[in-house]
Order: sequence, then C-alpha cells, then structure tokens
Amino acid sequence: MQQYYELLNSDNCSLFFAGVSMVTRKLAETSKPTVEIIQDGDDYVIKTHAFKNSEIRFKLGQEFEEKRLDGVTVKVSSTES
Repeated sequence: MQQYYELLNSDNCSLFFAGVSMVTRKLAETSKPTVEIIQDGDDYVIKTHAFKNSEIRFKLGQEFEEKRLDGVTVKVSSTES
C-alpha cells in the first residue's frame, strides 16, 4: 500500500505554531507538503516532503520515538481503528 496526500491550504495554522520561532512558523505557513504513507510488511512509513523532510517508521500498537519538525522528540503510539 502506498498513498500520497498534499496539503491544500493552511488557514489559521499560525495558532498551531504559536510556540515556534517566527522563521519556522512563516516557512510552515507557506509550505505545501506532500505526505507519502507506505505499508512495508508490518511496518508503516510516513514520509513528509516539505521545507524540512522527515520520515518515521513504526509498527501499529508499539510505542516509538518521533522527532517532530520543530526538533522536539515525543513518544507516540498508533492503533488501527
């Protein structure tokens, strides 16, 4: 499985980026990222192509660390619904 998604608009996203530096916020507000979602066996891969590219790989139901585009590392867990 492989799917692509493209951001159409980012209305009011400045509220979401309130704690981020002005330069990063302006880049994010004008960016039109493409997100690629790939299922590779039991792994899922999410690739974001934007002003900063990122890739996360995980298995459903297992906690993993993700370094967000703002540089903060968070623990994440995802489930299938």
